[in-house]
Amino acid sequence: LEHGENLEERMNAVDILGQRGHWHILDVLRKILHDAGEKPELRLRVLHTLGELTLTEAMEDLIICFHSKNAEIRAAALDALARYRIFSSKKEIFVKWNLFHELEDLYERETDEENISRIIFILSKISNLEVVEFLLGVLKKADVKHKHDAIMALGKFEDDGVVKFIAPFLQSKNPEEQMSAAIALAAFNKTKLEARELIAGFLNSRDSEKLAWGIYAAGELKIKDKKYLCHKYLTSKDKDLRMQAAAALVKFGDQVALQAVLDILVNAPATVSGKLKSLLRNLDGRTLWHIEKMYQEALFHKNNS
Repeated sequence: LEHGENLEERMNAVDILGQRGHWHILDVLRKILHDAGEKPELRLRVLHTLGELTLTEAMEDLIICFHSKNAEIRAAALDALARYRIFSSKKEIFVKWNLFHELEDLYERETDEENISRIIFILSKISNLEVVEFLLGVLKKADVKHKHDAIMALGKFEDDGVVKFIAPFLQSKNPEEQMSAAIALAAFNKTKLEARELIAGFLNSRDSEKLAWGIYAAGELKIKDKKYLCHKYLTSKDKDLRMQAAAALVKFGDQVALQAVLDILVNAPATVSGKLKSLLRNLDGRTLWHIEKMYQEALFHKNNS
């Protein structure tokens, strides 16, 4: 792994050593990760492996990657952190406190739009007053691109007090904000009906943008009687509808849609594949890991064929 010249063999070595029970090779992974002269593909594979291991000892290494000039490295570090299971624990309070402030600092200087979404997503997992204040600040100050991230994050707190901050976005002129608010408010008894009616209206819309975000909401909420619509648009000529349908079906656990998702990730422009990754962010960790592994392997073979 440290001295080999064959990239594929080295990447396979990272996968093997990263299997549970091989936590003692963290120093080897660190050496590769923090070597700016190493091939980016190998460093990304190390970050993917650290996301699988979720070792508390490696959190500082992931935070160091926040300062990388490579947006993909920062993205992979954030994705790895998102898989950690410490967020719901009452322990490791100071670890989470430090992580909050590191993420807050990264938010201020990050220039990649998808990475900003990743930051807000991870912050939504840290339940404390500082995070709530931060997210409410995003709602007030952020441009259209990230208000929807904050809406979704606030909805995860399952506190009735959050309704008054999210409800106004049901009337937003931005379809993404409307659906984010509907998804968040569908969990609350006093707003469930209004939220579901808005989603139904989007799914029946002739406006392709509204329809696409309606499909997104159907997938996020796993509305079973709308699954047929997702299948219908999986072969649509409209690229956005097709992408939303594929993402929604994967959330339903539909294995057929995995290939469609993989095709988009590997062959679509970076802006499109980046958007798809953000749509899949709420998937369970195991499914995300499976998709990421398939994607990395397909991308490697595409670039080296």
